[in-house]
Amino acid sequence: MVSSVVKENTMEIKTIVTGVLQTNTYLVINEGGKDAVLIDPAADSGIILEEIAESDVNLKAILITHGHFDHIGEVDFIRQHFNVPVYAHKDEANMMKNEKENLSLIFFGRSIVAHADSYIDDGDILDFGEGLEFKCIVVPGHTSNSVCFYNDSYDFLVTGDTLMAGAIGRTDLNNTSAKMLANNIEEKLLVLPDHTVVYPGHGYKTKIIVEKESNPFL
Repeated sequence: MVSSVVKENTMEIKTIVTGVLQTNTYLVINEGGKDAVLIDPAADSGIILEEIAESDVNLKAILITHGHFDHIGEVDFIRQHFNVPVYAHKDEANMMKNEKENLSLIFFGRSIVAHADSYIDDGDILDFGEGLEFKCIVVPGHTSNSVCFYNDSYDFLVTGDTLMAGAIGRTDLNNTSAKMLANNIEEKLLVLPDHTVVYPGHGYKTKIIVEKESNPFL
C-alpha cells in the first residue's frame, strides 16, 4: 500500500509499504513529474507497478540500500519490466545473489535473490537528471557496506535499515556491533544539515536533528 506521499520542495516522494516486514519502497519523482527512481523494491510487485503506472512517470533506475531479502524481493522483476539498471554496492550485490547471506532462507523459508547491473561506492554521485541526483554514502554496520542516498538539492536522505526513527539497524546478523554502526552514523550521517529529512527502510520519516537529540542508540 502507499502509506504516504510527501513533497520535498516540489519533488514527490511516495512511500510504498510492502511485504511481511512492512518495508518502505520509495518512488522518488522529480520536480517536473516525468522521471523517477525506485529505491528498495521489496515485495508485492503488483502494488509497485500500479503506483508507477498511476504516477505516469518514466522509471530511470532502481537503487538498493543493502542486500537483505526484505529490500530486494522485486528487484529483478521490476528491472526486467522497465528495462532499467540496478545500482548497489558490490558487497551488497553479492549478498543479493546469495540466498543464505541475504537471509531469505533463514527468515523466509524460500530463496529470494536479485542482481545488480552497476556497482556504487562511497562518494559516488548518481545523476538521473532534473533533480534526481543522489550522493552515495556508505555506512557499514547493519551490513558490510549499506548505502544511504542523499539528495542535496532537496535535502533528504534514504537510509534503508542504517538509521530509523529512534533506532538503528540490527547488528547481530553479521560480524559488526551496535557501537560500530552508531559511530559510522555519527561520522557520516549526523554531519548532514539538521533539517535533512530521513526516509528509513521501516517506519516513519524523521529528521537528522531529531535523531541527534533523541535517538537512544546514538
